[in-house]
Amino acid sequence: KIKELENKDLGKVYVPTMGLDLRVKLSKLTDFIKHPKRKKLLKIKTKTGREITVTHDHSLFASTKNFEIAPIECKNLKIGDQIVIPSYMPCGFNDINFINVFDYLPEFSVQNFEDDVRKAIQNLGGKKATEICNIGSGDIYNYFRTSQKTNIPFSSFTSLMAASNLNYDINNLKVKKGTSLSIPATIPINDEFCRFLGYYISEGYYSLKEKSGGSVVITNSNPEIMKDISEISQNLFKISPKRRAVESLGSSIQHQLHCLPLAELLSKLGCGRTCNEKRVPPIVFGLSKEKIAAFLRAVYSGDGSFTSSESSGNSVRYSSISKKLVEDISYLLLNFGIVARITERKQNGISKQNLWILEFKDRKMVESFLNEIGFVRKIPQTIIKKWA
Repeated sequence: KIKELENKDLGKVYVPTMGLDLRVKLSKLTDFIKHPKRKKLLKIKTKTGREITVTHDHSLFASTKNFEIAPIECKNLKIGDQIVIPSYMPCGFNDINFINVFDYLPEFSVQNFEDDVRKAIQNLGGKKATEICNIGSGDIYNYFRTSQKTNIPFSSFTSLMAASNLNYDINNLKVKKGTSLSIPATIPINDEFCRFLGYYISEGYYSLKEKSGGSVVITNSNPEIMKDISEISQNLFKISPKRRAVESLGSSIQHQLHCLPLAELLSKLGCGRTCNEKRVPPIVFGLSKEKIAAFLRAVYSGDGSFTSSESSGNSVRYSSISKKLVEDISYLLLNFGIVARITERKQNGISKQNLWILEFKDRKMVESFLNEIGFVRKIPQTIIKKWA
C-alpha cells in the first residue's frame, strides 16, 4: 500500500509507468506526494469493470480530438469518455528462486540445529551459550535432552551463531513449533510452489487454532489435480497429506496437511483464509511469466471454466465471491496481454454473497490463455468463428 511507503527507503521500489511511446514499463519511484484528507472522492469505473478511487484533481490520460494522449482531471470526466489504461503489464521484476521461511516466521523454532549448536558450545562454552540464549531454567543442554525434547528458538539460534562467528546452512534447517510437523526452512519458488498456491487460492483454506495447532485443507475431485497436490506436498514440504472423502454438492477428496508452520506461512504470505478473504499473494506479481502461468493454471483449474460453441464462440471465466481476488487475477492476466471484463452477479442458491466473474472472449486472448496458461486438466479445442 502507498501509505506504507511513508518515511521508508524508496531506492528499491519500482512502479508501473507509461512513457511517451504509450508503453508500460517499471520505473524507480523517486518520491510521493501526500495530500490533505479529502471529504469526497471519486470512483472511476471502466466498461471492463476496473475501478479506482481518486481525488477530484487526480489526473488520468485520455485521447484528444487530435488523437493525442493528454492528462485530464477526474472531475472533468463524463460517462462515456475514453481513458487510457494498460493492456499489458511487465513481470519478472522480482523473480525470486526461494524464500527463507524464517523471514516470515521468526518466532518459530529450529529443527536439525544440533550440529551447529554443538560447534557454538565448543567455541563459547556451555555457560556463555546459555547466557546468549537467555535460558532461565536449566542450560543450553536443555535442547539436547531426549527425555523432554525442545527445539531452540530461531532468534536464540541466530544470536548463538553470530556470537560464535559460525556460518550455518539454512538449507539444512527445518521450521517447527511445539509438536506440529515441520517444513524446510527454505522453499523453492518454482512451478510446483506456484501451482500449490493456485490450488490453495481456489480450493483451500487454513485453520489456526491455539490448542490444536494449524492445518491446510485443499479439496478437489479431479484425479490429476489430486495427484499433483499430493506430489507437491511431499516434494516441497516433506508432508504426505491425509485424504478424506467428502460429500458436498458432489463427491470430492480433502487433502489435509496438519502443519502449523505451513498454515502460518500461507497467512503471512497474504493468501487469505476463507473464500471472501482470498487474494493473490504479493510475491506472485513479480515472478517470471512462466511461474505466473503455473499459478494461474492451478487457479483456473479450480474455479475457472472454458466454454466453446459454434453460436457464441469461446469464453474463459473465473468466478469468486472475493472481488479483490478477481481484480488481482485480472492484473496477472495483463502479463499475457489478456484484458478481461469484471461483472457482478447475484446468487440464487445457498450462498447469499454476490459472485464476481472475470471473463474474456476475444479469440486471440483465448488462444493466448490456452497456449501459455491452460488448465491442469484436458484442454478443449477452440471454435474458430468465421467472420463474415
